[in-house]
Amino acid sequence: MGDKGAEIVAKAVRNCYSLVSLNMASNVIANAGLKVVFEELSHNQTLCELNVSTIGGKSRNTITTTGIQAMHHFCLEQKTCTIVNMSQISLEDEGLRHILRTLGSTAKRVAKTLNRNAEKEINELERLKDDVDRTKDPHLRRMYDIRKRPDMQLPTKQPDCESAV
Repeated sequence: MGDKGAEIVAKAVRNCYSLVSLNMASNVIANAGLKVVFEELSHNQTLCELNVSTIGGKSRNTITTTGIQAMHHFCLEQKTCTIVNMSQISLEDEGLRHILRTLGSTAKRVAKTLNRNAEKEINELERLKDDVDRTKDPHLRRMYDIRKRPDMQLPTKQPDCESAV
């Protein structure tokens, strides 16, 4: 396939609304092709899995710092893709640093989203508290009591994802 083939495929499936998984493993795709793949697919809103690995060392896909930066942007922008398989691609130290930064940024974004959603639920439960007290509904009361248990409390400090980088 090579870089040119990867570019054609990536541009063709950019807005493919039924694409869930794309396997481009072991297609002799170099940095230029992988960069286009990451850039084009960062806009696809149905992709869940992308495989750009090398299988058994044959027809090796390769990537450099520029491609890793495109992958970093892909991981930050892509909202639906949860699996990016890049196994057996030579990353070198700089590439590994970019991946660790990406994972840290992504973990922070997920933690913030989870915290915001949890805060909304807590606020809703607080609003329901008066209704729970008034109605004496045992199911609502149990839900509220469970939420107040110490082991169900949200952590007060965000995890420090940057310290791992």
